[in-house]
Amino acid sequence: MTNTLEIISTIIGFGYTISWSISFFPQIIENWERKSVVGLSFEFLGYNFTGHFAYMIFNTLLYWNKHILSIYYDDHPGSPRPVQINDVVFSLLAVSLTLWQIIQCFIYHRGKQKLSLIAIILIILQWILIVIMLTLSLTKILGWMIFLNFLGGIKIVATIIKYTPQAWMNYKRKSTIGWSIMNVILDFTGGCLSILQMIDSIDKKNWSDFKLGNLPKVGLGVLSIIFDLYFLMQHYIFYRTKITDKKRSFWERIFCCHKNKEKEERSSLIKSAEDEQKQNEIKMKN
Repeated sequence: MTNTLEIISTIIGFGYTISWSISFFPQIIENWERKSVVGLSFEFLGYNFTGHFAYMIFNTLLYWNKHILSIYYDDHPGSPRPVQINDVVFSLLAVSLTLWQIIQCFIYHRGKQKLSLIAIILIILQWILIVIMLTLSLTKILGWMIFLNFLGGIKIVATIIKYTPQAWMNYKRKSTIGWSIMNVILDFTGGCLSILQMIDSIDKKNWSDFKLGNLPKVGLGVLSIIFDLYFLMQHYIFYRTKITDKKRSFWERIFCCHKNKEKEERSSLIKSAEDEQKQNEIKMKN
């Protein structure tokens, strides 16, 4: 039973790694296709990069550093490995692809959008705190688990605040154009799978994954699900009428819009036929 759950956990782990990793590409492709980043919150990108960078340090230290891993097992005896290779791969990809999106903001049209002063202050403050906490850990003033939990907290805070500016921007514009819905769908899938991956704790009757030992994975999954559900409602319910076929992204035209497009084409043909008939009737009267 244990081996079966571990295999399932590994498969699910790679599933959420793939979902979350791929989720970065729809936004990158949409920015490239539109040659514009209008509609994409710069605050979202800034917080996202900071959070993923902290999560990358968290994962790499807890996976490769044997000393830190031994400390973790001392605090959580009998618990499963807190970080797997898929976690490390994802965090490395996340940092790289988020940086790619940031570079796009300097290349493509961005209108009057800019990073707010509050966001700049918060981002700088987070980086300063990371450096301070790392220094205290290296000098053995603080323990490494305190530093890791701090990084996990940075990731959770970044996740909370990064989605808020994007949700607010969509609300103000009454539109989700510029914000890739495929990114949201894949992120939602990854969040669900991230929670499911911890099922191996059930068999071992160890719930350390749901405590401070692995706070980022739990918090990241839950928060992603909550915000993604809201973004899906914004896109498909609240501001649906604002999106025409011409404004849809590459991904939506492939996966979501065949029926709508066919309906619009039929309506256009019917209207053209009616207009032609009216013109013929006018000519006959004249």
